[in-house]
Amino acid sequence: MNWKPEVMVAGRWEHNSLVFATEAEALASAQSLMMRWFAVQDCRAVSSDEGVNAEIVDGRQRLILDSPAVEAEIAKLRDHVTGELTSDPRLWKSGNPDDPK
Repeated sequence: MNWKPEVMVAGRWEHNSLVFATEAEALASAQSLMMRWFAVQDCRAVSSDEGVNAEIVDGRQRLILDSPAVEAEIAKLRDHVTGELTSDPRLWKSGNPDDPK
């Protein structure tokens, strides 16, 4: 069983995509988020069947880049990217510099 951090905002429990191996890590992540956001009313750690993709090392939260969960997210992003990535803003919208946008 893995763990996700959740925070209560406007009376609803919300979560991000982070999943930790331990309840303590997930709770620490939720508490950290609670300290940075203004509207958070409460925080907790909830169990999850999702794969671990984050950890806390030396008090710092980080993604586990070689985890299957992170690799799956990267693969989804790759599916949405066509052609080469570019810094040319003319290509950002359509990928075609001749397209009149």
